[in-house]
Amino acid sequence: MSDKIGRRTELENRPSLADELCDYLRQGCSIKTACEACGLSLTSFFSYMRRGGDADELDPRFAQFAQQITRAKAEGKATLVKCIAKAAQTDWRAASDLLTKIAPLEYSAGRADSKAPIMRADSGVLQELLAREKAGLSPASDKIQTLQLALELVQRENNKVFELVASLDCIDETYFALPTNSS
Repeated sequence: MSDKIGRRTELENRPSLADELCDYLRQGCSIKTACEACGLSLTSFFSYMRRGGDADELDPRFAQFAQQITRAKAEGKATLVKCIAKAAQTDWRAASDLLTKIAPLEYSAGRADSKAPIMRADSGVLQELLAREKAGLSPASDKIQTLQLALELVQRENNKVFELVASLDCIDETYFALPTNSS
């Protein structure tokens, strides 16, 4: 192990942790859901990911962890896109929705003239930022309000995607269920 003094990380305590998280991410789970299922806090998860991208970090385990997570998320997305693409062969709505997701500036209603950059956000990240702001020494009410509004918007949009994917026959419902809004 490491010669460092201090508390051991979950990665040291549970060698299978990265594999467990990756299994959930490959099934299409969000980071928040995967972390909850594995008993890992979001704070620890994002700390490991940051440390995995930190050039000054001497421990290569975090870099390997970040690479595994990134690959598993991509594999999960690719699986879901294949599923939607398969449904799009017989259902124009699936094809239309897929186009609006992968090329929103070209195919989304009302976005054709927009030059604004498109930013994707995970509701787990927004929940973590909101919790941190609320727990801070001097929480800014305008930041809290903005984060709450952004979280509500992301959750609404995520629910639309969840409903679309859940309606497809190629997803096993035991692995993919509609999330509950717990703000």
